[in-house]
Amino acid sequence: MRLVTGISIVSLMVSIVTLALVLMLFMGEQWESAETEDRMYAPPTVVAVDKPQLTREIMLGLLLEYLSKNARQQPANCLYDDNLYYEGPDAGRKEVLTRMDDLGISFSQSQWTIKASGRFCNGLETFMIDDATGEVTHVEK
Repeated sequence: MRLVTGISIVSLMVSIVTLALVLMLFMGEQWESAETEDRMYAPPTVVAVDKPQLTREIMLGLLLEYLSKNARQQPANCLYDDNLYYEGPDAGRKEVLTRMDDLGISFSQSQWTIKASGRFCNGLETFMIDDATGEVTHVEK
């Protein structure tokens, strides 16, 4: 009788261990797939990058758009070339393009800073271009 009881206890323990192993394998795969799905469907993390997106040509276009909205008025006049005046459909582009090398242009924290001075400027004028939106603004003194 004792032998039968011992075998029953050992058999019960083997069954419990087997059940535990099967559950661990089954549940382990489910947990891993759930973690993988969480990673797959998690929204992307936005990381601020201090790397400029705008090129010189795009900035030129944005400045020309700003100038066309302000029709040769202060402070926009400051962005035109002091010494040259072109006529024709490409006039504003040429005037600003020749001025680009004279402007102090720098980039920091997703903002372009443009500093200009000259005959059509009121001292040192500062303009900002948002690298993400392309919005050009004049910084008041």
